[in-house]
Amino acid sequence: MSNPECESAQDESADRTNDGRGTRTVPSRCPWAAVAGAAAVVLLASLLPVPVVAPGGSTGIDPLPAGVSLTVPFHLAGYALLSVLAARASLASWPAIRRGDRENDNGNGAGIVVASGTGIVVATAVGFGVELAQSTIPWRSFAWGDVAVNAVGATAGVVIAGVFAAAVAVAATAVGDRRSR
Repeated sequence: MSNPECESAQDESADRTNDGRGTRTVPSRCPWAAVAGAAAVVLLASLLPVPVVAPGGSTGIDPLPAGVSLTVPFHLAGYALLSVLAARASLASWPAIRRGDRENDNGNGAGIVVASGTGIVVATAVGFGVELAQSTIPWRSFAWGDVAVNAVGATAGVVIAGVFAAAVAVAATAVGDRRSR
């Protein structure tokens, strides 16, 4: 079954490769589908039983520092990815954010800030919801520490993606400047 909102968003920008200011637009083929898919994978992985090593069954090699659970890197990576997907989806979903809403943005990047904030809030909310769902399962439990790690991962994902995007933009500008000589 198709989603009319996704089809209209696709039709709106399917043939555009840039927004008139030299920047590439985000493809808008139902942008929230990737977010929903990633959230479903995170939920499924979070509700499965976690294997427990019996006391004395350790290999003697601890891959992480003392006190850091083996699940922490998975929380950080999963919620970083989820926040980046949600930020990209928000850019693709709302034309005012995507084009920088020239009347309200004045080129100061407010659209990117809104999209980044949306990504962080969506990923952190999914993480909190997952923790609530875990509280209803006998082999899992709610943990505020996990909620905090999820929020850190979500924030780190958007920040790292933003730094990477800025570095790519600077490099592209430098290449463009060299070509125009």
